[in-house]
Amino acid sequence: MSFEASPAAFEINVRLTRGDHAIAAQLVTGRGITALFGPSGIGKTSILDMVAGLVRPDAGRIAVSGEVLFDAEAGIDLAPERRRCGYVFQDLRLFPHRSVEDNLLFGWHRRGRQSSKAPTPAFWCHADFTKLQ
Repeated sequence: MSFEASPAAFEINVRLTRGDHAIAAQLVTGRGITALFGPSGIGKTSILDMVAGLVRPDAGRIAVSGEVLFDAEAGIDLAPERRRCGYVFQDLRLFPHRSVEDNLLFGWHRRGRQSSKAPTPAFWCHADFTKLQ
């Protein structure tokens, strides 16, 4: 997967129930960096966990750069290690001495890629979860 591979970087349409809390998300993003934001407990981490394959949605579909990672109807559910994705956790697992961008690019640089060739976001895409109920 590359940042230039597809105009739709993330295609997410999922539902998940955790206890009494129902989480539903539907979004399509363009290339670049996608940021989820909203109040605590709204389901942002659960959505990231579903994309990474750490949590299986009850229903829906997830595609990244055109590659289907999960599709309940088609019976597709790639294992986390086959999804080639990850995310920066919101707690002390971050490097506090680094900027957000440096934390996000840490893995890129560890794989021996040149910093001049690191992905440069064309724009920030924000998914606003403050209106979810």
